[in-house]
Amino acid sequence: MSYIPFPLASGRYEVGPAMRRFGQATPDSAAETGHFRFDQQLAPTLSAKLHVLQQAPGESHLVAPQVAPDDLAAALRECFCLLAAEHPQVATVEGDRLTLHHLGLRLADWTRPERVERAGEPWPELAAVAEEIFAWLQPQQGLQLLGNLLALAVQEDLSLVHRPNEGDDLLEWLHVCLPSNWAPAEKIGGSFATVHEPVVHSERLIGSRRQIIQAMIQGGPFVRYVWGIHRDGRLCHNPRIHQAPPWPEGATPEAVAETAWLRVERQTTHGFPALNRALFTIRYWVEPLTVTATDPWRRERLATALAGMSEEELRYKGLAHARDRLVAWLQAT
Repeated sequence: MSYIPFPLASGRYEVGPAMRRFGQATPDSAAETGHFRFDQQLAPTLSAKLHVLQQAPGESHLVAPQVAPDDLAAALRECFCLLAAEHPQVATVEGDRLTLHHLGLRLADWTRPERVERAGEPWPELAAVAEEIFAWLQPQQGLQLLGNLLALAVQEDLSLVHRPNEGDDLLEWLHVCLPSNWAPAEKIGGSFATVHEPVVHSERLIGSRRQIIQAMIQGGPFVRYVWGIHRDGRLCHNPRIHQAPPWPEGATPEAVAETAWLRVERQTTHGFPALNRALFTIRYWVEPLTVTATDPWRRERLATALAGMSEEELRYKGLAHARDRLVAWLQAT
């Protein structure tokens, strides 16, 4: 039985902001709130993040060179406060002390982030990964420690956007371990326009960049979902770390479908107007396509969306050599 969100009710592949406010329902989507979600995938997701950070240093946790450290530290503190406000059983911020209860970790003095210390027992299901996180964080200090501590406390990947001047914007901080076919190291320090330039049909998106950045900082919070189909079930699809195998040439529709995975991302924004910054979060789900396709309505919507994609869209999503066989399988199942 499929357990992941399914953002294909329209039966179309669409490119655009498509953001809706927290608390706002649509005919296809219930109202929702909250930037951070904790479920049965917490332990494996944190383990996957830590593995990427250990195996590929410098590819996932990145700070733009022009960023003022004190300003970034202030923004990260706001992110911790947001986590604590949403999930007080997970995190508390008391003065300059930060405690992550689920990991059994504490930062005693925010103003001097020199080391993380133990603070009680972690949740039982997180005991093993919490011990690994604690050991890995021990030699870290400053912004490196703050950023990694925040990102290894939640299932979401994170980024901060700064608007230093009216009309300008900067992707100033990234902690993205599990991206979908893009490399964070190639995006850090870029503007909204340069970051989204490779996206197919991005003209309207880039043309609205000032309004989008304004809404991210001053409006919202917002949420949206995006989807794709991948050749394997890995969470990390950073092309500088992992190259997915090609779709099999000459394979039957059934054989292609059996190796395909549906990937869904939940993306949210939260503004910090006083800092002229916004937090952007990405939460991931992956599931074998054969599991998704057990539901007839989902199967029909997915077949329609794939069939309606242009050649340019198929190339961008890596589906040019698989779409026809996937549609044939979905329509025949």
